[in-house]
Amino acid sequence: MRELILSTHRLTACNRTGPSVLIFGSRVIPAVREVNLDLHAGECVAVLGESGAGKSTLLRAVAGCQKPDGGRVILLGRDVTGQVHEGIQYLPPDPCLALRPDVPFCAQVDKAVQDKLEQVIRELGLGADMPERRPTACSGGQIQQMALAICLARAPGVLVLDEPTGGTDPHTAGQILQLLRRVMQRNQT
Repeated sequence: MRELILSTHRLTACNRTGPSVLIFGSRVIPAVREVNLDLHAGECVAVLGESGAGKSTLLRAVAGCQKPDGGRVILLGRDVTGQVHEGIQYLPPDPCLALRPDVPFCAQVDKAVQDKLEQVIRELGLGADMPERRPTACSGGQIQQMALAICLARAPGVLVLDEPTGGTDPHTAGQILQLLRRVMQRNQT
């Protein structure tokens, strides 16, 4: 059996700013209620549902970007509930939220990650000049790809990708999905 990488135990989270919240008097209805999830090495899990169903809320809570209202997130046997952890890389649906707009991509990662970033950029088929470019000089699709490249270059144990092909054309979306398949096969992430 493969190693258990990540699990959630009765994870509950409320989305207090989006359409998933219904407020009746002083009650807040959770967007995600008591979710149990086990993710083993090499597995890929997709979260599907209608708009406003709580998918992004669940992903933010798993990644430590949003403190859950209940339950736990366990990464490699360690409770990381409500904490951002280097073993989990999160790509939000709007990658601009994860990047500094006026800073070149290469300056947004540690020196130790820069070589790996250049390798991932080549795998994505992006230009060799991309590390030196700033997000403000790129299209939405290029920003999406670069944000993903940065996540991959950091070599996390778990990738949490919220709409990883959002804002990209069909050809680019296909390239991203192919790269993710290769990464899974190679790293068992």
